[in-house]
Amino acid sequence: MVFVLAILLLLPIVLLALWVLKVPSSPVEIRGRHILISGGSSGIGLELAKIAAAQGARKVTLLARNVERLKEARDAVAAAVSGSSDTEVGFVSADVLDRAGLRRAMAEAGDVDVLVCSHGISIPCAFEDARDEDLDTVVGINFMGTMNVVKAALPGMVRDGGVYPRSIAIFSSQAAQAGIYGFACYSGAKVALVKFAESLKQELFLRKIQISVIYPPDTDTPGLREENKFKPEITKILSESSSAMVAIDVARKAMDGIRAGRFNVSCNFDGHLLAILCTGMSPHMSVCYSLAEIVFLPVTRIISLFIQYGWYRTIRAWLIKHKKCV
Repeated sequence: MVFVLAILLLLPIVLLALWVLKVPSSPVEIRGRHILISGGSSGIGLELAKIAAAQGARKVTLLARNVERLKEARDAVAAAVSGSSDTEVGFVSADVLDRAGLRRAMAEAGDVDVLVCSHGISIPCAFEDARDEDLDTVVGINFMGTMNVVKAALPGMVRDGGVYPRSIAIFSSQAAQAGIYGFACYSGAKVALVKFAESLKQELFLRKIQISVIYPPDTDTPGLREENKFKPEITKILSESSSAMVAIDVARKAMDGIRAGRFNVSCNFDGHLLAILCTGMSPHMSVCYSLAEIVFLPVTRIISLFIQYGWYRTIRAWLIKHKKCV
């Protein structure tokens, strides 16, 4: 009885403290805005473009390297909203590692209201087997490429954006929240994006630019299908514990998070558990979500211990079976 009374007395104090400590955030409007999506020619990026157009974006610009695929994607977005939207759908071609090319592409596209960095690549393998050029590619495209896109778009975004805030959304991964065998380089690059975003949030929150980090799980896209062709067997076994989402569902979750101005955007139940477990120094932007983090952190930690135990047992058994132990 005393314990219950103590909880009832403390709860209002905790809620008040969380409300006072909350980092300011605002909803992000899509209707009538210019949305630019890197990696927009396929997968989640393409589905996000369709959603943005359906929600009344003034202009949707797709950014990728392959012009033919960009044309096909542009036509797919236009067809998806044909007759129901006046959205202008266009594209710009640039390599995310080419800073000069990105600056030209942004100048061609015009000032951006909502920037979505959904491009990425994974080349799974045991780290000791990774080729130097693959390490450069994974870190370059995922981390440096994202920084380059943001850097190129930012000058136009920090100008007066009117009544509604602008937004930068960065696609990380659940592999950044829980390292997995075969993803050492990929996970490292995606973790770096989270800290990049946390720093950007501090730099830009008074300039009416919201920051969101999206944590998709395995998603059925052309990239995942290509990745599965050479994924290590252990990685495949560990990945079987959770099913892949479809791109449109991830895109919907991502867009909901962007519009709400949330910093951490999870896409499924596992993602919410990982978000609580890995909250760290992420900005506190929701009283309810932060209360859930405080209450459920011990529980998620216990769950994670059992999951990690299972992973290490699986890895040990596979390595012993294939005589790969020292």
